[in-house]
This record gives sequence, C-alpha cells and structure tokens, in this order.
Amino acid sequence: IHHLASKYRENFKLPDLKLLFNNRQGFYFSIAQKCINGKLPGQFIQ
Repeated sequence: IHHLASKYRENFKLPDLKLLFNNRQGFYFSIAQKCINGKLPGQFIQ
C-alpha cells in the first residue's frame, strides 16, 4: 500500500498525498484541498 501511495504521488503529481489509517476506515488517502485544484483522476472518490 505504501508503494501504491508513492506511485500515485509521482503519476498524478500529488506530493502532499498522505496515506492514513484509522480503525473504522482502515487505510485511506488524504489530499489537501489546496493541492486538488478541482482536477482529480477518477480513481479518487470522496
């Protein structure tokens, strides 16, 4: 999963993408709103 996060950072030019974990959701990605600029690939959902 950490390799996938690194791959997404490079491929989608999202250096601030964070891989987080909690007991309810498990692993999930977090991206700061200022980095999104309204254009995220279809792989990402809210």
